[in-house]
Amino acid sequence: MNAFSVLPNLEIYNKSHQNRGFNDNQSINDGRSVSDSRSIHDSRGISDGRSISDGRNVNESRSVSDGRGVSENRCLKRAFWHDYHSHRIYMLTLMKHPGIPDFSVIEGGEKDGKITAQAFPTRVGLEIRKAIKDLPIHFPEARILQFVCMPDHLHLLIEIIRRTDYHLEELVNAFTQRCSYRYSGFLLEKCGFQFNGNIFCDGFHDRILSEQNQLDILFNYIRDNPRRLYLRRCHPEYFRNALLCVASEKIFGVYGNLCLLEHPYKTVVRFSRRFSEEELSAHKRSWWETIRSGGVLVSPFIHPIEKECLQLALQHGGKIIWITNHGFTPRWKPSKSYTDPLSSGQILFVGSKEYTPAREELSRQVSLEMNRTATFISTLKKDDYRFRQYLLK
Repeated sequence: MNAFSVLPNLEIYNKSHQNRGFNDNQSINDGRSVSDSRSIHDSRGISDGRSISDGRNVNESRSVSDGRGVSENRCLKRAFWHDYHSHRIYMLTLMKHPGIPDFSVIEGGEKDGKITAQAFPTRVGLEIRKAIKDLPIHFPEARILQFVCMPDHLHLLIEIIRRTDYHLEELVNAFTQRCSYRYSGFLLEKCGFQFNGNIFCDGFHDRILSEQNQLDILFNYIRDNPRRLYLRRCHPEYFRNALLCVASEKIFGVYGNLCLLEHPYKTVVRFSRRFSEEELSAHKRSWWETIRSGGVLVSPFIHPIEKECLQLALQHGGKIIWITNHGFTPRWKPSKSYTDPLSSGQILFVGSKEYTPAREELSRQVSLEMNRTATFISTLKKDDYRFRQYLLK
């Protein structure tokens, strides 16, 4: 039996996920349209079709599997190993053409101590939403499960419910042409302007679901997009991506709250099997005191005990400098679970100068080097380093 042969239908999703944005009927004062639930959320305005969690090993075909049942393409080429005519669920990412107005506008605020945000579609966004709604009419094999119009890209979660005689690319090309045609018609009617281009960039990114139980992960990821973008816009200083130059010799990639490097109270978290029970208890007390007193924990957080300390810090608003074994591209982003801690300035990631896959197996030598880096970073003072450059998002 196909892995997706027992998926709920779209009507069920519409009822059980009413705040996932399928209703275009409600308007607000400036004429923009929004779903009744007003929860079509936009994220950071950045997406290159990569996964929810970055830093995974990439093989020669450039396809990626994150170990959670979701595969993806990091480039615009399709996965050579996959049959794009088959019954499957995809998350598609289409980027806005640079010359086209934003697809949506992000608005948000704080209510009852929680940050919320919404994406209100612009005129071009409305035409995209209408084309999405009409897509199953033209392609009966396609079922729209969820979508979100970001300011500069579109996420579309789509199920192909049975084998087709057309390739997924044919569906996407027809859809983008339909969106462009609708927008062109609007411009011609309202402005007398003839638009013959495409509102999207060429190509698209696809993520291929291979397990049914991963569907809610992508639903939540799409729904939380606007809030994450709003947080990044409200606190850009906590989402900085830079090269850290230390005494003109050591160069690290850093991402997050750069001010944590200046903190005078930094404690290294490192577990050793040589610790006696008394020594381990003493270290745990020291780590907790650092959290309690507002200090910064510095560690690669590799061992389970170190990871417990990491979770304890995040739960209690502690600050951490997290040593990684990879660098950061200008479009790199951490997994969703760290968005809130980043927005409150709790985290700084420190890695290598160059980007490398993060999920390569950690050897003992690499682990020891990461621990040495943690010790080195913990001793830095403000005059010991400078930021050579910021990587633009």
